[in-house]
Amino acid sequence: MAILGSDLERALSLPDSPLRVNRLRRLVLDPSNAGHPAADRGTVARLVDALHRSGALDDAILDALFTEDRYLGYAFFGRDQPELGQYQPPVAGLACTEAVRDHLERRIWELTTPGPHRTRPVPGVLIPRGLRFVQRALDIWGRAGRDRPGNIGTRDLVEQLGRAVLTPPERVELAAWLTGRPLDARRVALALRLTAGDAESLLPALGVPDTVAVLRLLTDGPRRSPDPEVGAWDVTDIDAALDHCDPAQARDLFGHLRAVPTGYVRPATDDRLEVIEARLGWNVAAVRKRVKHNALNGIRALGLLPLDGGETALDRYVTLRVIGRRGPKLGPNRRFSHADAVRAALTHLAQISGYPDAGRLEWDMESRLADRSRADSGPVEIGDYRAHLDLNTDRIVVSRNGRHLRSVPNAVRADPAYHRLRETQETLRDQARRMRANLVEPLVSTGRPVEPDELRRLLTLPAGRAMLPGLIWRDIASGHLGLLDPDTLALVDLAGAARPVTGPVNAAHPWHLFHAGVLAVWQRELVARRVRQPVKQAFRELYLLTPAELTSHDHSRRFADREVDGSIAGALLSGRGWARLGPEDAYQACRPAGDLTACLDASFHGYWAMDSVLLGSAYFLAGTDRVPLSEVPPVPFSEVMRDLDLAVSVGYVDGGWWSDAGAESRAALLGALVADLGLPGVTVDGRVARIEGTRATYRVHLGSGSIHLEPGGHLCVVPAGFAGRPHDRLFLPFADDDRATSVVLSKVLLLADDKKITDRSILDQIDRMS
Repeated sequence: MAILGSDLERALSLPDSPLRVNRLRRLVLDPSNAGHPAADRGTVARLVDALHRSGALDDAILDALFTEDRYLGYAFFGRDQPELGQYQPPVAGLACTEAVRDHLERRIWELTTPGPHRTRPVPGVLIPRGLRFVQRALDIWGRAGRDRPGNIGTRDLVEQLGRAVLTPPERVELAAWLTGRPLDARRVALALRLTAGDAESLLPALGVPDTVAVLRLLTDGPRRSPDPEVGAWDVTDIDAALDHCDPAQARDLFGHLRAVPTGYVRPATDDRLEVIEARLGWNVAAVRKRVKHNALNGIRALGLLPLDGGETALDRYVTLRVIGRRGPKLGPNRRFSHADAVRAALTHLAQISGYPDAGRLEWDMESRLADRSRADSGPVEIGDYRAHLDLNTDRIVVSRNGRHLRSVPNAVRADPAYHRLRETQETLRDQARRMRANLVEPLVSTGRPVEPDELRRLLTLPAGRAMLPGLIWRDIASGHLGLLDPDTLALVDLAGAARPVTGPVNAAHPWHLFHAGVLAVWQRELVARRVRQPVKQAFRELYLLTPAELTSHDHSRRFADREVDGSIAGALLSGRGWARLGPEDAYQACRPAGDLTACLDASFHGYWAMDSVLLGSAYFLAGTDRVPLSEVPPVPFSEVMRDLDLAVSVGYVDGGWWSDAGAESRAALLGALVADLGLPGVTVDGRVARIEGTRATYRVHLGSGSIHLEPGGHLCVVPAGFAGRPHDRLFLPFADDDRATSVVLSKVLLLADDKKITDRSILDQIDRMS
């Protein structure tokens, strides 16, 4: 049986004495305790330390323990690869570490010495000291077969020994020893010492002594990044390294690294190698081939390829946009890594094209696309017809003899000139979709500052001129609110006063309007002016801290214990920037929230889409520390809660979930609409609209849309018009597709004017129940 943790703890608790030592030794050496120790490695390490302090630690004890658990070394030496997420500190306060290290080095040397077959496993974890271990690693590699991968255990052993700690004289000796070795052995040694961090000393043995700067770039990565979140490179770092390197030797070095025999040690530099070669233009065909298969690093490298053969920055930009459209078709988490790769490629393209950042590149390219669209918008003559693309409405207008036609004749549709207009139309629509999703929605949800120059550039785009005046803007310095006049670049407030935009502004979040006490005023004004916002802004759901959340201090249980369909809820969260993690992770979903990280706990089996998911607490981290909810900025807090509310309302297993914030948003919209249309018989009471009609009094639930007649009775109303279009008097002051709101408010408008109802099925129900 195994060493029981309770037995070991009792023995360790005894006072230091021969009895204690004998009992500890018996626990290890008693044959009846054979097997993997049931006690955790930390407790076993304390046993070893207790014997060492008593002078009773010997090879028999260590051999027994490390034979049963060859990875027991984690307790003494920790994990040494934090860059791979494998950092684990050793047990603190051990006096026996050096004694354990000396013992393991002796055993590793003995167990790897050629001779009779040995069944005892080589202790893992420890990186030994001394040149002899590197030489032993290469001997093992050679005996296993230079061109055959060998088994996993052999590869692991070669890596463990080949990373041995060397002194400076030993590094020089290793380079001299390798000079007479076969080329593939020297390449394996280079790869081994890359992971050890001293591969520079081996460059002379490979005939590339002047490639130190490039090798450092490969091992350390760039010193700085213009966009570290997506792994973008600073091109000046690459160029500086190449300036200190002989090009022929650099090509030879890259060849050595790529030729490390398959199945053994591969350097962790392949991605960096691809990027540097792309900057030099040495791997154009390989990069483009990998991009076709959505290889993420290949996409990043594409942005660095030289613009040769007549290719312009605009051509490359359009190519990257086409690649970006593949992302939504990929898996939930993959789509975000794919989007990050495209973003990194755009950052690289901006640098090689002379732009200060990717934002300037993007909107300059979009301006060029818009200019091209204007030039290609017509008019064109097609027989007796005349066609052109209306840039204001994004529609193709066909006329004959000066009269606009309601439909496009077949003769026009078949003409190549019409096809070119359709391509231009699709280009503008694609630009508008990108602007709405990638610019306008993030502007509202994050409050990102926009400088006047950037605002002017955006207004030169047809989509920008159509969308940006529909937003409520806020002067960051003064707090002044207003709609944007695109001609004068001024903010026009509710009283009609215009203030020129002279400093940074941002799209006002509903919290800003609420905090200023003007949210309801702006909501009524947008409806009265028939301003259709490109995304939900004034009527966006707003989530404020609740008393329960203030009491809980650093976590919210607003949506805890709600069971949701994992596939539906996970897809919705992924579409809003959440990374979905596994059940064993510290948290099961997270996304950036300003300078913080929003986290969500959840319970499920396997993965999100496998089954239902039980939501838990939501909280915010600054680094690894939880942030009190009262200190979380209100805009990120509201947006995170909005994401979770959407996931619950759509994916709720029991159905019927509708939050207070959703009810308040729809009630505010109905209130503004009622005030605009002058419907005195309609009042809003919480989640219900009460309508005093001429035939009866109705109550419409603003969440479900269900209708009840007073004093009682359910009214089923499904007019044919609801299947295709909303009520003809309904105006939604936002362009978002919100069919549920449209249907509910259309029912209210229908019942407010119930004297005009002609549907016999509805009238029969009213007559029967009233």
